[in-house]
Amino acid sequence: MADIERELCRIDQCHVFRVPPRTGAGGYRASEWGEQIKVVQLRVLEKGAMCMVALFDTTTQALYARCPVKEGAVERASDSTRYFVLRVPVQKDKHAFLGIAFKTRDEAFDFNVALSDHQKNIDREAKLAANESLFETGPTRDFRIAEGQKIHINIGGDSSRKKTRPKRGGGAS
Repeated sequence: MADIERELCRIDQCHVFRVPPRTGAGGYRASEWGEQIKVVQLRVLEKGAMCMVALFDTTTQALYARCPVKEGAVERASDSTRYFVLRVPVQKDKHAFLGIAFKTRDEAFDFNVALSDHQKNIDREAKLAANESLFETGPTRDFRIAEGQKIHINIGGDSSRKKTRPKRGGGAS
């Protein structure tokens, strides 16, 4: 069965920046980014265990850049909640860093939630795969009734004991 591609998030206007090299271990700072390169539409796409951040041109809908979501591929800017850095592969062993910015915190929150939803889906699938092996380990038992075997069922209980009910009084004495 082929995996279905799901769109986890779509942001219609996302700003792309050229990011200068990181100067220290403190992370990327959005205040150091240069001029804006382009305005794109951002989509977070999931297909099976793979997730990708795709940037599309807003006018032609052509793919501008794609970033497979792996460890270290998406990083939040250290000085803002609306800015992120994408590690975009360019060639086999080369990559470029693109800064993306959202207009509102809500859009940044949606983007962040889409990435965490993908990670939760991966964790859930791994847990299900581990639990499936628990059910397959025991031998199967045959509970079928053998040919000619009879089952006796007692319905109603012991008829030798009769239940007695207390007599009800009929009125005033």
